[in-house]
Amino acid sequence: MLDKVLKREDVGKLLKQLCNNNRYYEKTNSNSINYKVFVGPEQVLFLFYDALFKYEIIINDIYYFDDYIVQLDKLFKKIGNIQDIGIGINKILSKICALKLKIKDTEDEKSKREILEYVYDKYVLNGYLIHGYSKYYYEKIAENGIFPEEYINLYEKFIEVQDILKKYGEYDILDKDFSKKEICFTDNMVMGCYYASNAPMYFYNLICNNKYVTKQVCRSGYMRKDYDECLKNLQKLSYKLELNEDEKNILYDTFNSQWKLLDKSIGEIGLILVPRQLIADSIFSINDIRDNISELSLGEIFNKILSSNSDFLYTDFINKDDIVFVSLPGYKNLVDEGKENDSSNSREKVAVSDGSSTNISDVSGKVSVLLLLGSIFITLGVIITMIMVNKGM
Repeated sequence: MLDKVLKREDVGKLLKQLCNNNRYYEKTNSNSINYKVFVGPEQVLFLFYDALFKYEIIINDIYYFDDYIVQLDKLFKKIGNIQDIGIGINKILSKICALKLKIKDTEDEKSKREILEYVYDKYVLNGYLIHGYSKYYYEKIAENGIFPEEYINLYEKFIEVQDILKKYGEYDILDKDFSKKEICFTDNMVMGCYYASNAPMYFYNLICNNKYVTKQVCRSGYMRKDYDECLKNLQKLSYKLELNEDEKNILYDTFNSQWKLLDKSIGEIGLILVPRQLIADSIFSINDIRDNISELSLGEIFNKILSSNSDFLYTDFINKDDIVFVSLPGYKNLVDEGKENDSSNSREKVAVSDGSSTNISDVSGKVSVLLLLGSIFITLGVIITMIMVNKGM
């Protein structure tokens, strides 16, 4: 799924723009759909994947796709608010859906009911739930299916870390019951990509998503697969809690072991899709939309169906034949190398004894200016000397 569209030149071009052109990715955050968890350009990237996914499920017709990409390009370029972009995507889809069903009067109540039932059937009744996972586990899952929590993990190490954190009164940083055997699905593609980029979430929470990590660039370290940034976050946690040497060794050993285990998956977003009908609780009713359909515009109808954001826990075995695997380029694979290096240089830090950090870019800048001035003065001195010698002075 999505393999063909991702190979298209227009899609590839827009993907690069979303990750490298600030006109596309600098947007105002919204608390809607948990967008407050995002810290950088990945929010627009995941929203674009959401747009492709919805088109594939609801429209699935190459005839309208060229125009769809053109409209998405304009939407991401011109709209400055993430929530408004999401609403705009649903409005575009609603218009294309009407064209596909050959419906001209979208204000007619009968027509709106026809479109409602069509979208509900495609996106909900026969749609998918999404699980973001580390692609390190792809081969095992593709061969055997999913036995929740029964795969290679380092839970014993993390339980040790969890005990250390609890000793210092930190119960929320590593808030996971490692004894439970369950898998979490979402009905929202944006959040599915977010979970996948930071999988496993308990590891991400430990190194990037806690109260001791306050700067945006530090919080996105794991998504960018920046080992040094993540290690600095962990060192700050260690300092703030005043861990002893043995506790530090356990913490750093667990971090390095987990990083090494998942290193094969760096750069790609791995998603597992399963039919919604597999989890009965995920099939929601649209009776309230049906009852008030005369008062709703077509765009509002689409927004109510497509903007759901719920998580579902599942504890049973999932057969491999019920799984659709999706692989998407991650932010690290799309951002220009020069741009990423520039960002890294601007974020360069140096640790100091109090556990904080100091930006050294200003210092190096001042040093460079002084060196330049010194060179100029030396050159001027040489020139003046030569002039004096030539004049016999």
